Amino acid sequence: MKNTGYEKSFFEDWSKDYDKRRNKSFLERSKERMRILVENYANSNSRFLEIGLGTGEVFDLVSPRFENSYGTDISEGMVRRTYSKGPPKKKLFVSDVCNLPIKSDSTDFVICQDVLEHVPYQEKLILEICRILRKSGIGIITTPNPLWAPVLYVAEKLGLKVEEGKHKFVFLKRLVQKSLINSDCTIASNEPFMMIPIQSNLDNFFELLSKREFFLYLGFSQMCVIRKN
Repeated sequence: MKNTGYEKSFFEDWSKDYDKRRNKSFLERSKERMRILVENYANSNSRFLEIGLGTGEVFDLVSPRFENSYGTDISEGMVRRTYSKGPPKKKLFVSDVCNLPIKSDSTDFVICQDVLEHVPYQEKLILEICRILRKSGIGIITTPNPLWAPVLYVAEKLGLKVEEGKHKFVFLKRLVQKSLINSDCTIASNEPFMMIPIQSNLDNFFELLSKREFFLYLGFSQMCVIRKN
């Protein structure tokens, strides 16, 4: 199975000015949330992989935490943008994320943030993450909540949000459970990654709401943390 050429060509076109167009508030909140998740779940500092580098904002934040950090993206332009930022990086590569050129049982920590909705073979991507994780390894997967799809569509059309091509929104926990039925990975945690995509004075209130089961289904970003048994 290989990704279609649409996703690759779209992100190649957008790679040059993607940083200028994206929502800075959402980006900074997302980076801080990911930093906390890494500190909470990283049980080894050996080998880290980010799937879907984008322009390297999360990679630059998280990679110093690990001895060996790797990153991949379907877009050569995105990989070049990541190379151009911060200290030298020699372990970035272009690949089809559903067919990673990485050995099985070789990676301690994987981040796959807001990639799943762009991938035609979503179960295959989840199984790839499980395949490359070592025993007790952790994978963090996030994707927008389908309930927010109309809002995202309007925001892109009005220029309030960077365009990100075609989307295939899914209910993440349901998909991950189905994908991992016959695997040696399980869900370690499932909660909203971010309740709302904009910063406000009500952030603490929304975070409290996110602890209630009903609101797990209303958060903007879904998250599953998977662990290799």
